[in-house]
Amino acid sequence: MPPSNKIIEKRAIQVVMDFERSKGRRPTDVRRNRLNYDVKSSGRIIEVKGIAKTLARSGNLRFLQSQSVQLLLTRRNFFIYIVDNLSHGVEDADIYILNRKEALPFLKINKPQIAFTLQIPADERDRFKRR
Repeated sequence: MPPSNKIIEKRAIQVVMDFERSKGRRPTDVRRNRLNYDVKSSGRIIEVKGIAKTLARSGNLRFLQSQSVQLLLTRRNFFIYIVDNLSHGVEDADIYILNRKEALPFLKINKPQIAFTLQIPADERDRFKRR
């Protein structure tokens, strides 16, 4: 049985928190604060997307309208951290990091503009991989 979305989300947050600490930053999980992002870390605003399989096999990432508006309107300190390979734990996880400027060209508006999709072409993915 594949892990639930909650388990994937928990693993993704764990990977991001560990990654941020390894870079000397001080991450805080802010999901319970009902903000439109998941982690705040030394001035960074981070939306975390966890994927059980690989990014290449997962297709598009969906964003709620409020998350997309946050991405479009925030300052330069907004980042999307995509964590994949989480189906069996965190040991094999990869992190892809896009800042606001890098993510905007991939953002596609869906009708009726309730959700947005981040579409990163396969030939572009490796330049965002950090782990």
